[in-house]
Amino acid sequence: MSLWPLLALLLVLGLLRWRLLPIPLERDEGEYAYTARAILHGIPPYTESYDPKMPGLHALYALILWIFGQTAGGIRQGLLLCSLASTALVYFLGRRVFDGDGGAALCAAAAFALLSLSRRVLGFTANAEHFLLLCLILGLLL
Repeated sequence: MSLWPLLALLLVLGLLRWRLLPIPLERDEGEYAYTARAILHGIPPYTESYDPKMPGLHALYALILWIFGQTAGGIRQGLLLCSLASTALVYFLGRRVFDGDGGAALCAAAAFALLSLSRRVLGFTANAEHFLLLCLILGLLL
């Protein structure tokens, strides 16, 4: 099976997430962005703000702000990239789990993409879970 259906799915997911770029930051996102911006200005984590999460999330946010700009849209672009990567990894994991069945893998990736957009899981926000899932799926694939 070719990768065209996966690319089509990623295009649809990208277009859906692109609409979410101008949404203002949610409470936790603002906290992460504040600490990440401090990191970009040379201030170590936990000196001017405190968060019980490990500093890796703040460092990732700093990287996103550095690459895409220090705006809510920049954070959403980082989330879009993370979501696309996670969906693609679910597809490749599905191919492995379902013995190369591209149709089943595509269904798994589509289900993941749709569920990751749900308001019930705050799918429109760049919270830690999205970035954690990317690492988790990659670990499962490896």
